Order: sequence, then C-alpha cells, then structure tokens
Amino acid sequence: MSSTSERETAVQLVEARPEVAEWRRFFTGTDGRSPHTGGKPRIEVCGKHSDGWVVHVFEEVPDDGAGEGHTATLGWYHVDVPSSTVTAEYTAGGGEGASH
Repeated sequence: MSSTSERETAVQLVEARPEVAEWRRFFTGTDGRSPHTGGKPRIEVCGKHSDGWVVHVFEEVPDDGAGEGHTATLGWYHVDVPSSTVTAEYTAGGGEGASH
C-alpha cells in the first residue's frame, strides 16, 4: 500500500469512530462550518511512526476579533492501518488508550 493511500485509510478509520462521527454533526453550516463557532472541522495526519500513523482531530476556529484564531482539539489517535486498529491517545472526553 502506498504512503498516500495509508494516510487516507488512517483518516477514514478515525472518521469512523463514534465520537468523531458525533463531533462532525456539529458542523452543519452550508459551508461545512459550525454555525455556533464558525469553526471548520479538520482531520489531519501529523506523522508516521514505525508502528503507525498519528492523526489529529480538531476544529479550526477563525479570528475572534483579537487578531488570532485558534484550534480546539477533539483528539489525537494512533492508527495501525494493516490491522485497522485505532487507539485514542488523547480525547477531549478523556478516552485515553481506548481502541477500536
């Protein structure tokens, strides 16, 4: 499997997690943003370790009027693509170490 398709598979496996699917439901604006915060959902592969990929799930929140935007993290995940195992390294709900 190529590195690009492994990255895409890692993102798809994280998107399939229940807490990520639930979080995505908050972004209902016509432009895919949150109608409450104006934030945009992001799921990004941040790197590869010898035993899998690291995926960051977060909201990119626009400028708050003070000249800076910020991010709000839902979670960091470790993904072993060959076994389709996703482990929550950190989640905003405290799900450290949970595997699916």
